[in-house]
Amino acid sequence: MGSEADAQAKTVWFVRHGEAEHNRLLATGKQQEARALRDPRLTPRGCAQAKKLRSNPLLSDALSSQPGSAAELLVLSPMRRTIETGAMAFGATQLPVALNPDIQVSRSCARRRLPVATASSSADAAGRAL
Repeated sequence: MGSEADAQAKTVWFVRHGEAEHNRLLATGKQQEARALRDPRLTPRGCAQAKKLRSNPLLSDALSSQPGSAAELLVLSPMRRTIETGAMAFGATQLPVALNPDIQVSRSCARRRLPVATASSSADAAGRAL
């Protein structure tokens, strides 16, 4: 393992989306309303959380413009709330974006009686947010 392996090494940061409408509804005991939302948006609090990521010291390398340190690709689930979070946190970096449905919440949440929202049109959602 020499410098060639080091040159190909990548750092991966994982960030959860900000508070979305269904999270707020669940917190206030409105489970049926939360389940009815198909692709909820971020709440004002969720937007503030996403914007706050810009100043998070754990993400300072990812948000920098330093070659070798800065993020090179933003991978998001096609959920509106993740696209909104990514746009607010990383939008100024002009990173290429890849939407990947394999990283969204699975149906196993439904078996645990948790609401599972599904993405609206990925291209439409990404176009509005980014």
